[in-house]
Amino acid sequence: MKAEEYFLKAKDSPGFGEWQYKSLVKKPLSDLNNYMKYWGAFKSNESLIDKVYANQNFGCLLCHGR
Repeated sequence: MKAEEYFLKAKDSPGFGEWQYKSLVKKPLSDLNNYMKYWGAFKSNESLIDKVYANQNFGCLLCHGR
């Protein structure tokens, strides 16, 4: 499963233990089936812009800050 592959790569990244938002990787990995059901339940014509992490109030911090 691609999602699992990406999460595991993120988890194996240098400094992962120091990431402020590492729960965004750990939580989906702990229950990948429910994570996939959540995202799979949306219809193709539904907007997900307000659901993705990058568009949350901490989104810029994921890559650019602490």
